Amino acid sequence: MPWSAQQQQAINTYDKNILVAAAAGSGKTSVLVERVIQRIVNKTCDINQILVVTFTNAAAAEMRERIASAITEKLSDKDKERQLVLLNASSISTLHAFCQNIIRQYFHQLGLDPKFRLGNPQEIELLKLDVLEELFETNYDKDNNEDFLEFTDTYGNERGDDSTYDIILKLYEYSRSQPFPLQWLKALPSYFQINNADELNDCPWLQIIKDNIKDGLNIAIDNSQKMYQLATDLNLPPYADIASEDLAFLYDLNNLIDTSWQEFFNLINEFKFKALRISKKFSVNEEDKATISALRDETKKIIKQLKEHYFTQTIEDTLSDMPQLYKQANSLCNITIEFSQAFSKAKNERSLVDFSDLEHFTLKLLAEENSTAEKLIPSPIAQTLQEKYVEIMVDEYQDTNGVQEAILNLIASRTKPNLFFVGDVKQSIYKFRLAEPELFLAKYHQYPHEEDCLRIDLAQNFRSRKEILDGVNFIFSQIMTTKAGELSYGKDEALYCGFDYPQSEFLTLKSPIELTLLDKQQKLTLTDNDDSDNEDTVQGFQAEAKYIAVRIKELMNKQPLVFDYCEPHTCDLNHDLGEQNSQRI
Repeated sequence: MPWSAQQQQAINTYDKNILVAAAAGSGKTSVLVERVIQRIVNKTCDINQILVVTFTNAAAAEMRERIASAITEKLSDKDKERQLVLLNASSISTLHAFCQNIIRQYFHQLGLDPKFRLGNPQEIELLKLDVLEELFETNYDKDNNEDFLEFTDTYGNERGDDSTYDIILKLYEYSRSQPFPLQWLKALPSYFQINNADELNDCPWLQIIKDNIKDGLNIAIDNSQKMYQLATDLNLPPYADIASEDLAFLYDLNNLIDTSWQEFFNLINEFKFKALRISKKFSVNEEDKATISALRDETKKIIKQLKEHYFTQTIEDTLSDMPQLYKQANSLCNITIEFSQAFSKAKNERSLVDFSDLEHFTLKLLAEENSTAEKLIPSPIAQTLQEKYVEIMVDEYQDTNGVQEAILNLIASRTKPNLFFVGDVKQSIYKFRLAEPELFLAKYHQYPHEEDCLRIDLAQNFRSRKEILDGVNFIFSQIMTTKAGELSYGKDEALYCGFDYPQSEFLTLKSPIELTLLDKQQKLTLTDNDDSDNEDTVQGFQAEAKYIAVRIKELMNKQPLVFDYCEPHTCDLNHDLGEQNSQRI
């Protein structure tokens, strides 16, 4: 099958940094392999001059195998033999494997034992706890260690220090996703050095609180708009007037939240909701009255909860708490730094490294000592790698973090664009491992507007039928928003059918798709139609797996598809995707 125009562009464009936003089933691996092969065929570089970073060892092995097959098929005997030899020493691996190779080559600059080994996760976790316990015992024995004792009294409990350990370990793990963890930890307490309301309004942690408040305000505004519209449609002016006053109050709050925290505080505490009353001269049935009351009650409840959560004390009282909060944050960061240093020492004594060490040791080798997260200065080792690699290709880019991004930036060419990123933020599932899909999104929005950069959207899906893709688009256009899924699901993010499947004598989807929703908390009893004695009561993931197995068996046996469902709905994505049908069960 020939390449699509977008695939061909991704394969053949060399003069820009490229971000390929590759949807599911769009052939991204094939495109990546073909781009490598075309580089070799056109003799713009050898295979060992390309760095290909994949997410798993299995993906790296598959990539090597596919490249080897393509080399064998497309190159002359002389060129083929040379490239296959170079392939054995090429940089096609996970980022951690790439880092490990760099570290083994320059271990002496890090003071590492050349026989260091990668510790297994259980071993590393046990060592962390041992180091923490010893660290706490040492601090308890110190004289005049009041800050530490106050910290443990505040965050510990009568059963021991486990809760305090948990706080320190979480902060430590998060710090390791930053390019320079110690610099980052030392800077954290400064966020609580706040002297007046203006500084409070601009502090980073207050922005998180503001985002939560905005979510509540948006729901309250939506409720009040519905109430106003319903009261207007029913010709109930008293209700409409009250809804209008509520909306004016909510809009004022929404406007103030980003401009003046003090004025927002004053308004939300001073406003009083009017009673929802209506004279008997207006005719309103009980159902409509209950609907309007429910909308109003929800709005009042939201404002009440916001006041209780965030406005129980004055701004003056909040500012007076800042020195104590700074002291506690400083204690937490200091003990976390102590732990980080003690843990590194313990690993070094045992010639152990963990996956995070692989990244940070590599970064230490690649960046000059006076580098910061904002200003990375390449070391001589980094400059050598910049000259070595003609191109740097990164698969599953949506799952990288800040440390990995810094490593890639340090080895990227300074004279010409040579970065090629492939990924799909909609498939980012490793944020719990501190992946930063925001890195992908930044390039997703910036690259179309930068002269030496290019974003290519591979939106055609060659894996699924149109009926399936229409259903996926229908669902995700409704549930995927910037708040919930990092970006909204519009026509640029939708999936388009890239292959016209031939007619088949077997059962296929030529009608609205089937969507089944299972409650994981509810027990499900399923019976195999071929064996009435095979009845199984399951729950959670077992219920999901069992249901899928039974349903596939039913479909393979071509049994009648009989379900209770509501009428198909249509969805028009940005008025440009056509009809999206979905059957809801």
